[in-house]
Amino acid sequence: MRFEANSSASLLFAFFCALLFLTALFRPSWEVGGDGYGYYAYTRSLLYDGDFDFANELAQYDELYGRQTLESWRTPLGSAGNPFAIGPSLLWAPFVLLGYLGSLFGSYPDTFSLPGYSLPFQVALAYGTWIYTGVGVYLIFASVRSLFTVRAAYVATLAGVFVSPLLYYLIYEPSMSHGLTVFTTGLLLHFSTRVVLHPKHLLRDPVLAGIVFGLISGLLFLVRWQDVLFALIPLWLLALYTPLFHKLHAREQKIQFVLTALVVGVLTIAPQLVLWNTLYGSPLYVPQGAGFFDFTSPHVYEFLFSGFHGLFAVHPLLLLGAGGLFVVHHRYKLLASVLGVMLILSTLFNASLSDWYGGSSFGARRMVSALFIFVVGFAALLTRLNKKRILRSILIALFVVGGVWNLLLMMAFATGELPLEKPVEVRELYRGPVKIIGL
Repeated sequence: MRFEANSSASLLFAFFCALLFLTALFRPSWEVGGDGYGYYAYTRSLLYDGDFDFANELAQYDELYGRQTLESWRTPLGSAGNPFAIGPSLLWAPFVLLGYLGSLFGSYPDTFSLPGYSLPFQVALAYGTWIYTGVGVYLIFASVRSLFTVRAAYVATLAGVFVSPLLYYLIYEPSMSHGLTVFTTGLLLHFSTRVVLHPKHLLRDPVLAGIVFGLISGLLFLVRWQDVLFALIPLWLLALYTPLFHKLHAREQKIQFVLTALVVGVLTIAPQLVLWNTLYGSPLYVPQGAGFFDFTSPHVYEFLFSGFHGLFAVHPLLLLGAGGLFVVHHRYKLLASVLGVMLILSTLFNASLSDWYGGSSFGARRMVSALFIFVVGFAALLTRLNKKRILRSILIALFVVGGVWNLLLMMAFATGELPLEKPVEVRELYRGPVKIIGL
């Protein structure tokens, strides 16, 4: 009972202590760059320039990193474009204001010619991402705990953090959006488990449920627009777990829920639609270009198993999370089936992108959005092995070894022992951590 009462606090304590310890150990540079530069540009431009003209931000980026983004991102209207979503900037805004206040009291080394990129802002973005991720980790844990045992949920959640690409993007690249997706998908999983456990109770106030679901769906879109695919999960579950659809009252409740969610969802994503319309001349636009995805020839095998950031090649223990969906207790088989289908769809979508390898990526970084699905699978495996102590202990030991291996692999990429920007042979990938420890 004591463990159950303190499990949430101890989980978050372990999570944040690990982040602080690893940051002190690895001493990463939190300089705003890469994709994070684009995500942050909205807040920086509004705070210092009072507009969404990114010409000066992109010119600085090109000068610093030898790129030509200002011209290559030029929109059909002649504006300086930004292919990255506005959601991270919206979530970071309170922390950026704290960073701004911190920048007023002191002088900090700054390689940027424009204000808004110095150490206080770098720390603000990183800690903001950590806090949102911590909330997401708690929501995932609380959701999984309602379906499985507390101990299984605890171990599964920590395993999801330490054997996946997530940790890299909290330690080395906190200005990217991946940590924030843990927050948005944590909200989604929490709502989805309410559908599974209390479907009729949820529809007692369909308007309130619609407002909550609309906000969650909108946030999914705003942070990483492709994550809105996961919004199908609670809708599908609602149809499966409320079989009284043929009754008029239940039908009216569902219509109220859907209409409310639709209106709230559109209002939530309105900032992105307005910006797309302003920059590109259309509220519905793919800033990366029409060739950004090709669903006719997805690179599924490469995406999963190649040495070029393959999901299961770099993070093989995630296979156990996917496989765990097959051993979910029959009470939650429908939930596991829906999550499995969404995992497949997410894989197909990301494998169909023109840069399916994710650029300079640590593993299949875009699949961090699906972390909650792997955590459910981990918890299902641990619960199934609850009475088989030897097998359960072996599985937990695998998680520990996998977590240490993941940290060593992070160091191998961060130190240049392995390249982030080009493919390597799988055997060379696995030699990276061994080289780090000098064996």
